Amino acid sequence: QSWLPQNDILAHPNVKVFISHGGIFGTQESIHWGVPMLCIPFFGDQFRNSQRSVQAGYARWLHFGKMTSDDLVQNLRLLINDPTYKQKAMEMSRKFRDNLIDPLEEAAFWMEYVVRHKGAPHLKSHGAFMPLYQYLLLDVFGCALVLLFVAVWLPLRLFELRSPLTAWADKLLCFGKGNTQGTKGIQIDLKASNKYRYAG
Repeated sequence: QSWLPQNDILAHPNVKVFISHGGIFGTQESIHWGVPMLCIPFFGDQFRNSQRSVQAGYARWLHFGKMTSDDLVQNLRLLINDPTYKQKAMEMSRKFRDNLIDPLEEAAFWMEYVVRHKGAPHLKSHGAFMPLYQYLLLDVFGCALVLLFVAVWLPLRLFELRSPLTAWADKLLCFGKGNTQGTKGIQIDLKASNKYRYAG
């Protein structure tokens, strides 16, 4: 037949290693039965699942584009012959199975719960009733644009206000020197002007 029950195969005691792309369901089934994994991820969450499996100590990871036949054989032998991987896999299996009630019974309970309470609207997430502008984060983008506008406009406005003041201050500084250039290019002698002023 074209399809085989993966979960039933992993449950067989003679299965030593599970070669997988690292999908979430295959990873869960492998953990449930305590089977070490050889992960060859291709896309999506497979890389993350494979990385976590390797970090947990019950899996190895090969890059599909870089792996060779020697890499495949070497990693398979390591997973089979090194008891550490099997021990880690069984440890994860015990943790995975340690539930208050059977997962199938829990799923059945919650389905019946929803039926008994007419859809259980009190359990629905408030996100389901979120306005469109919040769902699209338009309020967040709006605030960000306002802050960006203020951050750019305010310094420019202050610079524009500072320019006339700077020019006026420069004129005062120039006038305070001994000899300055008048507004029409006439040299002004401050000492002489003060002399005539006080003499009068």
